[in-house]
Formats: sequence, structure tokens, C-alpha cells
Amino acid sequence: MIRTQRGGLQWLAPDSLRARILLLMVLVALPGIASVVGSTLRERAHAIAMAQAQLSMRVRYVLARESEATLVARQFLVGIANLPALRGGDRDLCAERMAQLLSGGGMFVNLSLYDGNGLLVCSAGVDTGFRIGEPSMRALFQRALTTPELSIGDYRPGMAGNPGFLDYALMLPAQGRVSGVLVASYPLLLALQAPAEPGAETPPADTAVMLVSPDGLVAAQSPAVGAVGTRLPDAGLYTSLTQPSADADGTAVRVVAGADRRSYALAAVRRASGEVRGYLAASIPDAALLAPLNQRLARDLGVITLILSAIGLVAVTGSEVLVVRRVKSLLTVTHRITAGDLGARTPVFEKRGELAVLEIAFNDMADHVQAQVDSINALNRTYAMLTAINAAIFHIRDRDALIGEACRIAVEVGGYCAACIYLADADATQARPVAHMGRCESAFAGSVVDLEQLTARRGDPVSGLLDAVVAEARGGQALVPATHGAEPCSGCGAEMVFALCVAGRAIGALALISSAAAAFTDTAELELLRQLAADTALGLDTIQKEQRIARLTRVQAVLSEINGALLRTQRAGDIADDTCRIAVQTGGFVAACMIRLDPHGAKAYVAGHAGAAPAYFDAMAANLASADASDVSPLCAALRTGNHCIEQDSVPAGIRRFDPVLVACGVGAVAAFPLRSEGQVAGALLLWSATTHAFDDEEVVLLRQLVADAGLGLDHIGQRALVYRLSNFDRLTGLPNRSLFEDRAAQTLSRAPRLRRVAAVLSIRVAGLRKTNSEFGLAGGDQMLTQVAAYLNQAVRPGDTVARLGDNEFGVLLAEVASVEEASVIAGQIISECPREVRLADKRIATGVSMGVSIFPLDGADIATLIRNAELALSHSQASPRRNFAFYSATLDQQARQRHHMETELSGAIERNELSLVYQPVVRIADRAIIGAETLLRWDSRSLGPVSPSVFVPLAEQSGMIEAIGSWVVRSAFSQHVAWSARIGGDFRLSVNVSPRQLRSLDFLEVVRQHLQQTGLDPRRSLLCIEITESELMDDIDASLQVLNRLKSLGMHVSIDDFGTGYSSLSYIRRLPVDNVKIDTSFVREIATNANAKGLVASIVAMAHSLDLAVVAEGVETQTQFDVLAEMGCDAAQGYLFSRPVPAAQFEQLLADAGRDRDALNTLQ
Repeated sequence: MIRTQRGGLQWLAPDSLRARILLLMVLVALPGIASVVGSTLRERAHAIAMAQAQLSMRVRYVLARESEATLVARQFLVGIANLPALRGGDRDLCAERMAQLLSGGGMFVNLSLYDGNGLLVCSAGVDTGFRIGEPSMRALFQRALTTPELSIGDYRPGMAGNPGFLDYALMLPAQGRVSGVLVASYPLLLALQAPAEPGAETPPADTAVMLVSPDGLVAAQSPAVGAVGTRLPDAGLYTSLTQPSADADGTAVRVVAGADRRSYALAAVRRASGEVRGYLAASIPDAALLAPLNQRLARDLGVITLILSAIGLVAVTGSEVLVVRRVKSLLTVTHRITAGDLGARTPVFEKRGELAVLEIAFNDMADHVQAQVDSINALNRTYAMLTAINAAIFHIRDRDALIGEACRIAVEVGGYCAACIYLADADATQARPVAHMGRCESAFAGSVVDLEQLTARRGDPVSGLLDAVVAEARGGQALVPATHGAEPCSGCGAEMVFALCVAGRAIGALALISSAAAAFTDTAELELLRQLAADTALGLDTIQKEQRIARLTRVQAVLSEINGALLRTQRAGDIADDTCRIAVQTGGFVAACMIRLDPHGAKAYVAGHAGAAPAYFDAMAANLASADASDVSPLCAALRTGNHCIEQDSVPAGIRRFDPVLVACGVGAVAAFPLRSEGQVAGALLLWSATTHAFDDEEVVLLRQLVADAGLGLDHIGQRALVYRLSNFDRLTGLPNRSLFEDRAAQTLSRAPRLRRVAAVLSIRVAGLRKTNSEFGLAGGDQMLTQVAAYLNQAVRPGDTVARLGDNEFGVLLAEVASVEEASVIAGQIISECPREVRLADKRIATGVSMGVSIFPLDGADIATLIRNAELALSHSQASPRRNFAFYSATLDQQARQRHHMETELSGAIERNELSLVYQPVVRIADRAIIGAETLLRWDSRSLGPVSPSVFVPLAEQSGMIEAIGSWVVRSAFSQHVAWSARIGGDFRLSVNVSPRQLRSLDFLEVVRQHLQQTGLDPRRSLLCIEITESELMDDIDASLQVLNRLKSLGMHVSIDDFGTGYSSLSYIRRLPVDNVKIDTSFVREIATNANAKGLVASIVAMAHSLDLAVVAEGVETQTQFDVLAEMGCDAAQGYLFSRPVPAAQFEQLLADAGRDRDALNTLQ
């Protein structure tokens, strides 16, 4: 009670005006006091709730860190499980390799390998106290032995009070058994580290986090509030920890009050089976939460006390009229404020005076109350936004859905008039709107956020807080400094743009528009909005990673299925269809198409497709024909450059041109991957995705592998088809070869008896091939064979088979012939209509064919027999000059058997010494002196008796034995010449005949050289001569010229035998390095009776002498013939007139009897 100087308390009596005014003013001030106190209490409750929310987030962060460690552990242990050092049994090498793995800077401090019995094989790192004998560790070991998946242990304390560890174990299988268990220890302190990412919410001061083992021991804590390895400081906490969770997954976070005046956030950590493997507790002292609020409450109460004192002074000293009037006004305003009209204010009647001060103070108090209430309401809305968005992040797994939900929550829950989320472009420099809610839609529609300008406003986004740009309303319109192209939005007070950052990288922006011009000025609200933006960015990034993992998983599945299809598929078209089908069905692509190019790259066609109408893909392939180098569509770019081409957005005109159908269906991105075959671009695989920016680097790597595998499969099928064609078809004519011919024939022969039909095998041989090769080269011969093959392929019936069986031999299989007569008619038509000439290099070359026919089942029961018999008939038809085809008969078979028997006998004739040489003298016509001899071969078989050379020499030619026999003849003749040279001198000419096959042999010259060296002969002195028939030389004049020049280089003499029977001309003779010519017996035989023969021989003698060549006449049997030759000037002769061919001993007697003249021989040479 206050007293005056005049004493007494009358003026302050309860019924006095001043007391009433004073009481009234006090009453007026009470609502303000209550509002301030209530606001402070609400702030206290919100601070406690915020701290508890941060504790819960801290618990979830630790759980997230442990989940990341588990993912890394799975990848790490699976990655090293197959290292040879861990499976080789070498303990030292195993320990050394583990130490190398740990030294790489990973999160694990120990790596150990145990065998299947729990015995330690090798270990590296610090000793974490992991012992198989301990119950929890033994249980982890047993779990690892029973599952191939990663097994997770319990939280456990470390040794000697050190922080504890979390153990991961992975079974190492080997050939159906367990070869060991790999254990990695993760230090729990890593999981307790506070978030280090830029913009992450810092935990409240004095926050402690503990990891507790299932039996209640502290395994790790940060910071230390007790000893590790001891029981929880609050016994009631263990009871709270072990209480069952209401959530199905058992990981719900509960907030409880501890007995030690701390608030706790608790969570049980469980395995997939639901078994608890530890507990997580985060706590903060209650005093740390309430101290700032208590200080603010004391300050506010002090301010209110001062205000009340001022009001009391005004009430005491003011006039009753003024006080009453103003009190009434104050009372009125007080009632309005009490009723909820926080905008009501009392008028100030004058600027001076205590009552005026009271009125101003009252209005200030009302402003403060309103500001506090507005701030609390804004914080409540922001808290509600944060809670709702976090719940949406937890439940929504689709990016677009989460973005739309975040905008809706900002408008409906946060009370903002508009919200918009921008996402960064591919270059991360600008962001475009992707979702909007509320007003100002036109302003957002064309806007683009400059992320670089946005983040540059408040420093480096990596180390600073999340950046914001605030725009104040001007004239009822809001400006957006961080955006380009946005139109002003009327009716909005202020806009705030937050950067959405993940790990310091801006991925977009969140724009909020408020109707209040002074919005976004409260620090607490801004901090909550920054946290909201951070959570939204983290949620979007998480969803993006999950979607990327899902895409990669789908692509991996596509790759796996396609590889499986490649193993099963036999056709190239099936590979294309399977690839596109799997890409759409398993990979989730909108459409897929494989374009192939023809081998010359001039035409494209659709090899396979899925997901759209075939006509669309055919039209797209047809458009390639009109595309030029300026076309930048993905398909054209991939085919032109050989590199993959991706359009991450369907807006570009290139995609609109080629993909109007798919763009209309909502295609977001398209990728074209070149398809290679044997190193060349052979086509492309196109994939369309429903979302933009769908093809990241990792997915592109997998898709390139997919296309490479598809190309490899196509190459494999192509190579397999090529191998089949090369092994079953002739490369020149494209006809089946002997192998395929025999296979088809075997099938035909198996069907013929059931159909009561016969079959015929035709063996056809083309004549004149060697001559064509000589005149036109091998290319000319190939053209001849190709034209004959084309005729035969066209001449046969459908179902018959034409094949090339040899160099110039073809085979025809007539299937299902009604009778032998029908087979004869068909064979006759084929050979009668066969062209008699072919056109080569604008010239008509005469040709012809011969045919042999065998009939199934008359001439053989299997295809080998039928082919052999048809060839026998072919040989018979070639031997007959009047017919060019013949049927097989038993007589031909008998002749073939005799021929085979003769071949068998001839093959051993050299070993059995059945071969011998005889010599026929060559006589000089001038004096009948013997000047040389021709070596001739004879065969006296043990079983066949003497065999004529005209019989066994062609047989040796055909069978290939002529080379061995010819080598024996050359060696024997050279040896005989050595013996004669020792007796009669070295000026005697000995001639040896060489067969065509022997002359064409690659080692013929080497054989001659070796025999010369072995016998020691000097051909230049001994006059050794090689006789070659004229026809042999003319078959291949260039090759013959090379062989003769090499013979001359060895010192050998060369003679043309049977001259006049071939097609040689004077120009050819002049080119050949020959020494003499021998006139054929056929001309000499008629020289005395036929004028033409006589003129021909005279011409040959004159021509030879003009070329400085000696002339020898063969087959001289009468004196008349000898006289005519002498008259013509022929140099020498041989024949029965002088001597038959005789053995070497008799020939030596002839030499002794004749007494030849050596000087004449020298003159002849």
C-alpha cells in the first residue's frame, strides 16, 4: 500500500477512482502478462518437442549410418570372398592380403577368416575381442554357416573399456560345402559421429548417444557420460528399451524421461528375423533445454513489471476525466484483445502524459503479443509442414509424387499462398519448375531458377547453410531475383527460394510465396524451412538413388535374360525379337527396336521390335534412306559415328521427327546403341524410356554390354551359318558339296523303299577345264564351272540335288523316280540340253560334259557304292568317243576290280624289283652310227606277267604313283649312264621320258638335282636329256617354260617328244629352251605312201633347222622310210629298223658291234 505526504490512505481507498483506475489498469495489463507467460510456456513446450524431434532424428541418423555400413560390408565381403589369397590355404599370404585390404582406408578395423569349425585361419587389424567362444559371437558364426547372405552380429563392448564393435560375417562356399567364414569388425564410434554434411542440423549441446548390447551393456557412446562395458546409468532405461515396439519392423523411436533428469530417444535394432541385436539411446539434459527459456521468461516479466509501474504513475497523477475516458478506451481495447482481436489498439489522445505512455505501452504490449502469437502460429505450421513432409518422404517412393505432395503440404498445411519445386537441368546450372500448388501459376510456368546465382548469394553451398533469396513486395507485386522469365504475381507479399542441396550439390530449388509482406523474417522459422528443404532434397535424392538402383537392377535382369536367350537361340531374327521383348517386359522401357543394315550398308530393315506398332518401326527404318550428314537424330548419329547417342529429353526436334508416335505416348528419353558385327557397325538398338534423364552412366555401361552381347550372339549365329555353309556348300558355285550331297542322298534312299520309288545318282564331268585355265587363267575356269553349275541347278526337278563333287565333277541326285526308264529320260534331257559352249571374255569357248548313271537299288544299296558306280560309268562314257553318258553295269565293275588289282600290284612293283629299263638306240642318219638311246620302262608283274606301258603308265598317272616310279626311272637311268660313261666315254646322249604329272610336281626339279648329286653326273658333259611330249608343254606354256629354264640351268638337255601331235606354233617353239624335236611315229609311218605326211615331216625338219634344232624321227621300221628321211635332211632316227628296245647288257653289245663314230656325234652336237 502506497501512502502520500499528507498521510492517510483515504485517496487510495478501495472505492476511490484512483484505486479503481489503478486496479483497472492492473486488470488491463493481466491479459498481456498471461499472454506473455503462455507464449513462453508454449515456446518451452515447442523447444522440448523440437529437441525430442532432433534426438529422434539423431537416432535415425545413427541407424542410417549403420545401414550404410551394412551395405558397404556386404559389397566389401562379397567382393573379396573369391580372392585366391583367402581361399588358397596360405595363412601368411591370407593375412598379408587382409592387411592390404584394411590399409585401403575403409571403415573396418579388423578382418578375420575362420574355417568351418570355428578355428582362426588368418586375421589382420586391431584385436577387437571377437572370440567364437562367446555366446553372441558363436551365434553370429552359426548364422553365417547356415546362410549365404551377410550375417550381422550384436552390439558388443570393446576390450578394457574401449568403444565396442559391430561384426559382419559372410560364408565362403566351395563345391557344395562351407570353406570358411569371413568376419569384418566395424567400430561403433563411426556410426555415432555427428552429421558432417553441409546444411545438416547440428545436434543440441550436451547431446549424448549410446549403443547398448542386448544384455544392457554400454557398447559405445559419444560423448562419454559413463564407462563402456558397464550397465546403463539409469536402470529404468533398460526396461524401456526392452519394451515391445508398436511398429511392425520393431525400429520405432520412443522418447522417455530418464530418472537422471535427461530426455531419452530410444530404439531397438533388430535383424530381419525380428531378433534384437542391440539398442540405441540419445539423450540431452533437461537443464540444457530449459535454461534459455527461463531467462527469456524472467526478462519478459521484468518488462511487464516496468510497464505496470508506469501505468500506476499515470493513474495516480492523471485527471479523472482524462483517466476515466482513457481507461474506458483501454478497457474497450482490452475486451477486444481478450475476445481474440489481437489487432485492436487503443487511441493515443496526446503525445505526453502518463496515460499517453500507458496507452502507447499497452499498444506496444499488444503488438508484442500479436507478434509472438503470429510467430508461434507460423512455427506450428512450419513444424506441421516438416512433420508431414518427413512422413511423406518415409512413405512415398516416387519422385513426382513426393514433389507434388511437398507442394500440397506447403500450401494446405503451411498456409502459404503458393509453392513450387524446381529441379536442375542436366548441366546443374539452371532449374525448371516441375510441380506447383496454389496461386501464381503463370508466374512459375515460365520461370527458370539460376542455381549458380542462388547459391552465390550466401557463400559456398558446400560449407555454408542452405541458401535463400528473399524478395519483398513492391506495390502489391512480388519479385523473384533468383529466377529468369517469371512474371510478377499480384496479391503476394514475399517469396523465399531455398536451394535443394545434397552433399553440397544443388539439385533444385523450393520457392514459397506468402501473402504477408513481412514474412520470412523469423529466424526460427527460416531455420525450420531450411531443415524442411534439406529433408526434401534428401528424400528426392534417396528416391532418385532407389530408382537408379531399380533401373540398374532391371537392366541387369535384361542383360541376364538376353544372355540366356543367346544360349538358346539359333536364328538371328529370334535374337532381335527376344532382345526387344525382354527390354520392354523386363527392363520397363516404353518400346525397343533393333535396326539391321544389309552387308553393304545401303538399306536398313527392322530386325526386331516391341512396344509399338510394326508399321511405325518400318517407317522409321525407311526414313534412314533420306537422312543426311546433318541429321542429328539418335539413330542416325549412332549409325554414322559408331558411338551411342542419347537424348535425355523428348523435346528436341530430332526426336519429334523420328518418334512422333512415341512422343505422343509420353516418351521422355531415347537412346541408340550401335550394333557391331565383326568390328563394323551393322545396325542399332533403340530404347525409349517413359522418364526424362533416364539413362545415366552406369546404365549406359550395362546397356552397351547388352548390345555387345547381342552383337556377339549375332556374330556367333552368322559364323555358325558360315561354318555350316563352308562345310556343306561349294564356295565357287554355291552348290552342296560331297558331304551334304551324301547326307541328302542317304535320306532319299531311306524314303525310296517306302514310297516304292527308285533313285538315280548322276556323275557329271566337265571337259576342257585345263585348257580354259591355261588360256584364260583360273578365273576363266571358275566362270566355266559356274555357268555349268547354273545350268544343272536349273535343269533338275524340284526336290533333286545338284552338288559339286570334285574339281570338274558334279553330282546329281534324282529323288523319287518312278522307274529306270524315267531316270534315263531325265538324264538324257540333262546331258542333251547342256550348253556346248560358254562365253568367256567375249569369246565362245567349246565345252562338253560326260555322265555316268547308277540306279538305286539296282546298282548299290548305299550312297558310297552308288557314287563309285556312277563314276565307273562316267569313266566308261569318257572312253567311248561316240557317246557322252553311260549307265553302270557289272562289266564296268569287273573292269574296275581289275584296275584296282593292277593298282595294288603296281604300288609294290618297285619294292619287288618288278620294274626294269630298256634302251632303244638313236642312229645318226648320215652314217647309221649310234649316237644315243631313249630310256623306256617295262613292268613284269609277278601275278599279271608283262604289262604294256600303254596300260600301266596311264594307271600310274591317274593313281599318283607316277611320281615315285618316275623318280626311280630317273635315278636308275642316271646310274646306268654313269656306268656307260666309264666304259664308252661321256659324249653319249641318254634320254629319259617325263610324264605330265611328274613334270607338274613341285619337287620334280629337286628330285633331278638330288639324283645328279648322288650319281656325280655332269649333265653338260654326259648329254643327259629330258623328253617331254608336245601336248604336255602346250597345256600350260608359261609353267612349262619355267620348268624347262630350270632344267637348262641344271645343265640338262630338253627334247620335245611326239612333235606334230600337239597345238604348238612357231612362236611357242621359239620361246622354249629345247635342243631337238622328235617327229611322232604316226607321221613317219606314212611318210613313204602319203604325200601329206611326207610334206608335213619335211616342214617340221625345215622349221627345226631354221631354229637351230636337231630332228629325230621315231618309229622308223623300213629302209624306204629311212631313205626318205635322209633325203629330207633329218638328223637322226630310231625304230625297229635298227633295234627294238633292249636291256642294258644287250645295248652295250650293240654299241660294240656298231663301232659308232664319236667325231660325227660331236659334229651333230
